[in-house]
Amino acid sequence: MNEWCSNPPSDTETIWGAPVDLTWRKINMKRPNNVPLFMDCKLTDTYPRDYNSPPPEPDAIPDFWDYVSEPFRMVCMDRHNGGINIVFADASVRKVGLKELWTLKWNPRFNTANEWTKAGGVTPAKWREAAAWMVGFADY
Repeated sequence: MNEWCSNPPSDTETIWGAPVDLTWRKINMKRPNNVPLFMDCKLTDTYPRDYNSPPPEPDAIPDFWDYVSEPFRMVCMDRHNGGINIVFADASVRKVGLKELWTLKWNPRFNTANEWTKAGGVTPAKWREAAAWMVGFADY
């Protein structure tokens, strides 16, 4: 589950080290068809941030604390020929390319034109350096 799609108690500051001020807290967000809700995942939940890097290896077993510090390691896996399946906040379901994960609106302040996107200027060299196994996948 995308844990940013939650509504923690108002007196809570963090959930497992993740700041609760990034949670959606409501279901009437703009463009819910771009807000991931449930997806293929290595653990039960994830907290992606726009600056998080891709996993260096395709089948790396994440460390327990990676789900907060490197949350894309939980969902960025070659489960379906270069993608994973995601249920979005509008209840639609589709396959999402692995590099496309960085273009989705995971939390209200997630920059969808971040450094891992074409809009943010990512280069094949940057992908090769961080996650060579992903170089051949479609860019977004």
